[in-house]
Amino acid sequence: MNWGNFVYLSMKIFILGNMATGKTHLVNSLSERLKNFQIMSVDKYREEFGDGTWTMENKVKMMFIDGIDVNRKNQIIEANGGGRIGDMLKMVIPEIKDKIIVFLIISSDQVRIERLRGRTRKPNIPFEMEDAAVVVRKSNSLEHLRKLTLFNPGLKFYEMENNNDSDLNKILNKIISLVN
Repeated sequence: MNWGNFVYLSMKIFILGNMATGKTHLVNSLSERLKNFQIMSVDKYREEFGDGTWTMENKVKMMFIDGIDVNRKNQIIEANGGGRIGDMLKMVIPEIKDKIIVFLIISSDQVRIERLRGRTRKPNIPFEMEDAAVVVRKSNSLEHLRKLTLFNPGLKFYEMENNNDSDLNKILNKIISLVN
């Protein structure tokens, strides 16, 4: 993969965004098209290793971050990008030797509220699913992600809306075009 003056053997695609922005749906669609990429999802780590306690939640987050291969492996990495995960990502991203693309996925509050209304609490997550509007208000701060390029000049950053199927297809097409 040529990119600027560099030749990269592999890449990392970070899919980040608040809860209910469609990250998992996007990653599932990408996994069907990008078969040579390992999919990493903090939610999958929670499903496999979490036990619903905060102690294990912190261990799961560390395991997830440790699973990011900084040396020459194609990976799609899905996480919310906020809180402790966001802090850990800011530390690991500069270590990565691959081409790095970050997609911050955003959706309107109303769309996120509608998506959350159909969800129930999973037993391996150590927090309750509150009223959807409360969850949306609590998880609206990902400003720090926009600053990733300040400290990682080779990183490509895209912020794209995902409020409907048309938006999802635009994001998919953009990612596919960057991989090819």
